Amino acid sequence: METPRPENPTAHSARGGAVLERFVGRMDRASRTRRKSVYDLVLEIIQHARSPEVSNAKRILIAFAVYVGIVIAFESMIGFFQPVNQSTLVITTTDASGDANDRVLARLESDGQLFVAANHWPRAWYSRALENPKVQVTIDEETANYLAVPVSDEEHVRVNSDHPSHFLFRLVTGFPPRYFLRLDPIQ
Repeated sequence: METPRPENPTAHSARGGAVLERFVGRMDRASRTRRKSVYDLVLEIIQHARSPEVSNAKRILIAFAVYVGIVIAFESMIGFFQPVNQSTLVITTTDASGDANDRVLARLESDGQLFVAANHWPRAWYSRALENPKVQVTIDEETANYLAVPVSDEEHVRVNSDHPSHFLFRLVTGFPPRYFLRLDPIQ
């Protein structure tokens, strides 16, 4: 048999009511804090960094931490949304256990050949393509088999000059090294 509860939980004890009100107040303050946007948090960090008691070394450390956060957020959004357009392709790589993984990449063409670039920090697809170079590529909803071949030094220079990555892109991606694969069709 259940014991009846009072309609107002704070009615049975004035002390219990005060504790409950303090708890609810803390919860409300905590939820307001959690609702802050990233923009608000960055502004708070900047305001803190400008205060006179913060040394220059701490300011540099704070700026670096904010920059790393921006890079992680940008790379995460690219990986999550994987934007597809006319200049992209989907590469399907296979890992050691035989699981297929899709990744949207920029389609690069140079001297009539097809290339893709690993120019983000998350590059598991690139490692899988090196381990198992037989990949599938989907371009404009047509899928074909290709062999992913690491490029020579001369090809790297040529493709990189044909398709340079701009400074702003490199800045928001954290200046990752850039590697190319040539995609040779398998007949």
